[in-house]
Amino acid sequence: MYIIRGLGNLPPRFRGSAITIGNFDGVHLGHQAVFHALCLRARALAAHAMAITFEPHPVRLLHPERAPPRITGVRGKARWMEAYGVDAMLILRFTRELASLPAETFVSRVLVEQLAVRDVLVGYDFRFGAGGRGDFAGLCELGRHHGFQVARQEALQLADG
Repeated sequence: MYIIRGLGNLPPRFRGSAITIGNFDGVHLGHQAVFHALCLRARALAAHAMAITFEPHPVRLLHPERAPPRITGVRGKARWMEAYGVDAMLILRFTRELASLPAETFVSRVLVEQLAVRDVLVGYDFRFGAGGRGDFAGLCELGRHHGFQVARQEALQLADG
């Protein structure tokens, strides 16, 4: 597992990766399914599988009174991700500037210009960009425009009993 702290430290070999984006605090069954699917998608493209996460947790900056307690630290997240086959974890510093980027700007500047992503897999409830205005449909449209694939991991349904 390669831990990358900030876009300025991105090794060139991780450009063109298949990525997922999330906080991934407390790697639950849903996260495990995302990591498994991400790795399958990356292997199909002969690309690296990379998870993008944020430090601090966005809620800690935007709504500190509602900030959840930390479940898993950076190294713990890395161990979980590595156990499920993820090649790298990119940690983006979550700042007010990052939080204010419109979804389109985040995609063009971060995902396209800096990461040259080939594939993006997100969870069923994924929101991004300023005010959480970016959604799956918008990400799909941006993917078509910029030439990368987009998929969604649906919620897991666990059988009773």
